[in-house]
Amino acid sequence: MIVMNVLNCFLFFLMLIGCNGVHGINQSASEDNVRKKPTVMLFGSNGAVGSNVLSALLKETISETSVESFWNEIILVGRRFPFPSPSAEESKLIKTISMTSLQDIDQNEDELSSIQDTTVDACIIALGVGSPQDMTLPYWQSVEIDMIGSITRLCVQKGAKYISQLSSVDAEESPVPITKKELEKYNTPLGWIRMLMLYFRMKGLSEKAVIENASKSNVHVSIMQPSQIVTETTRYEWFDYILFKLLPVIDPLMPRYWHSVHVRLLGMAFAKDAANTMRGDITKGKNGRKTFNDFVQLSGEDFKAIQSDLDGTKWEL
Repeated sequence: MIVMNVLNCFLFFLMLIGCNGVHGINQSASEDNVRKKPTVMLFGSNGAVGSNVLSALLKETISETSVESFWNEIILVGRRFPFPSPSAEESKLIKTISMTSLQDIDQNEDELSSIQDTTVDACIIALGVGSPQDMTLPYWQSVEIDMIGSITRLCVQKGAKYISQLSSVDAEESPVPITKKELEKYNTPLGWIRMLMLYFRMKGLSEKAVIENASKSNVHVSIMQPSQIVTETTRYEWFDYILFKLLPVIDPLMPRYWHSVHVRLLGMAFAKDAANTMRGDITKGKNGRKTFNDFVQLSGEDFKAIQSDLDGTKWEL
C-alpha cells in the first residue's frame, strides 16, 4: 500500500510537470506568434489612395474567420494625417510619425527617434505629386525620384522585406534620366501638355529609384500600375468630372490593363499584396508590376461585396 501511494504521488508529480511543460510551450508559442505579427509602414496615408490603403490595412485579419488584426502595428509617416478619427481598437494599431519634410528621410534620425529600435517588415509608398501640371520639373523630380528613393532606403534600413509603390500603367521600363538642361528649361509650371509628354518617363524613373535602392538588400518589390484612378470626389475639377462620366463607355473598349481602377479597389490590392507576401503566398504576392487584373485577383470577394454601392463605371469582376 505504501509502495502504491508513493508510486501514485510520483505519477501525479510527473503529470504536474508535464502539464506545466505543455502550458509553458503553449504560452511561449503564443508569445512567439504575437512577436511574429508583422509591422507595416505607410507613406501617403493622407492622400486619396493612401487613405484607402490604410482603411484596407485596418480590415486585414489573421484569417477569414477571425477579427484579430493581421498587423502588429501600422506606422504612418507623413506631414499630415487628416483621416477620420480611428476607433479605439484601431488606435491601438496606429502609430503616427509627423515629419517636417520627407526629403532625405533616411538621414533624419531626430524625427524618427521613436522607431529607432523598431523593425519594419513591410513598406507601402502611396504618394507622389498630386498635380504635376502645376509644378516645375525640378520639384516633380525631387518628389518622384529623390524623395521616393530616400524613403526606399529608409525602408531597407528598417529591415523591410517587402516594398510596394504607387506608379502608373505604361510607365517606361528603360527611362532616360532627366538632364540638367531639361531641369533648367522647365523651371516654370509645366502645364498639361508638357506634363503628359514627361509623365510615363517620370513614373519609370520613380520605379527605378525604388527598384535600384531595394536591390541592395533582399527585398520583395511590387509596383502598382493603375490606369485612371476613380475617386469618390473629383480631384481635378472639370477634367475628372468629364472623364468619370465617359469611363463607363470607354472602359469596355480598352485593354484590361488600361481599365479604370476605383480607389477602394486599389487600396484593397495594396493591403492584400502586402499581407499575402508576409504570409509567404508567392502566387498572389509575386514580385513585379501589377495592373487591373492583378488588383481584381488580389481583392478577391472584398471588392465584389462593395462594388454595387459605387457610382460610375461597373467593374467586370
